[in-house]
Amino acid sequence: MRVRVFFFLFLLPQYLLAQSKPVDLSGIIIINGTSTLSYKLVFTDSAGFIRGYSVTDVHHKDETKARIEGKIDMAEKSISFKETSVIPRPIPSDSVIMCMVHAKLLYKQASKSMMLSGNFKGVDEKTGKECAKGTITMLNTDLLNELFNPAPKHDTISSA
Repeated sequence: MRVRVFFFLFLLPQYLLAQSKPVDLSGIIIINGTSTLSYKLVFTDSAGFIRGYSVTDVHHKDETKARIEGKIDMAEKSISFKETSVIPRPIPSDSVIMCMVHAKLLYKQASKSMMLSGNFKGVDEKTGKECAKGTITMLNTDLLNELFNPAPKHDTISSA
């Protein structure tokens, strides 16, 4: 019993520290150089791997929410992700094409602030063929700065 209690008390704080609050990024997606829509990413990061969802055309009639998974590369200052499925599943229809975003976004300087921007390719969920391409840009400067330039962690050992 002592081993279980020690194991639980020792590992629980480390487990809780590894969990992160959700990251909520807003920006735009430009599809095939013609359509500009609002785009949002909401995810949590666990040791560089992200899971969450995206929302295209936020608060409009064609709003679409999709699950995402990917990774953060701190050395390259990038986020790579892909949409994996639509939430909730639409009613199946042979005429509906669900074009899932696969993107790599880089953290970089933009005028006087920082942004996350890059290209994406849309892949038809059923066939795997390319159905769109374009760019995505996120502009949450403070949140992006926190994400890619985290504050150093301080040990909280007290001297008693």
